Amino acid sequence: MLFSKEEYQQRLSKVKKMMKEKGIELLISHDTNNMNYLTGYDAWSFYYAQCVIIHADADEPICFVREQDAGGAYIKTYLKKENIIVYDEHYIHTWPKHPYDYLVKIIKDNKWDKLSIGLEMDAHYFTMNYFKSKTFVIF
Repeated sequence: MLFSKEEYQQRLSKVKKMMKEKGIELLISHDTNNMNYLTGYDAWSFYYAQCVIIHADADEPICFVREQDAGGAYIKTYLKKENIIVYDEHYIHTWPKHPYDYLVKIIKDNKWDKLSIGLEMDAHYFTMNYFKSKTFVIF
């Protein structure tokens, strides 16, 4: 890690404060810079689906990454292993499957779909077009 765990916790606290001010209970951040800022994850894998999920009541964010890239998350972040969620390679280039199908399942399984969710809408692998597709329907 480039910074101490305390530094990342301070960053997370700042984000959670802003989430509270905006009424956001779950934040999904796809931008690689924000993922790095919040977790230390810095793999060169932005061309596939990946994100950080920040729950207002959780101690740590969740890092959602491709199986092939999980090693970087285990090594470069301060996160506990259970907070690194890995999606299987069978989601890659197998239409109509998409990695965010699994993300939506996680959100629904945890009943987070009932929360006020904030999304970055213009990250490299998460565009407005994808949001409008049938796959990312969580509400």
